[in-house]
Amino acid sequence: MAARTLTVSTDDAVACRLDRFLLDALPGWSRRLIRRLIAEGAVRVNGRRAAKGMHLAAGDRVTLPDLPDGVQPEPNLELPVVYADDALVVLDKPGGVPSHALDPRERGTAAGFVLARYPEVAGGG
Repeated sequence: MAARTLTVSTDDAVACRLDRFLLDALPGWSRRLIRRLIAEGAVRVNGRRAAKGMHLAAGDRVTLPDLPDGVQPEPNLELPVVYADDALVVLDKPGGVPSHALDPRERGTAAGFVLARYPEVAGGG
């Protein structure tokens, strides 16, 4: 997986913890995901594993995995479509199939199936 590197500016470094810096720098990412990545050791500061409460200084280089933004299409997933028209899609989603990913690395979601089958919904929320 590719990595993304962010450099802490002088303005960012003023009393800035790692988790807060990442939340501000990556607005599409959840607090939960950032905490999970830090706990897994996927976030590095100046090449070293970091703790979420670590304080950053100007010039620090924060490296983390480059995760996809948003829902990823699931073309190989099959779910029964009960009804579909121009405005509505009704699925018979079996238990155990997540509706949407809580982590961008998660696959096999109903949202991914819908996006693969109906790409025109990509701009929706």
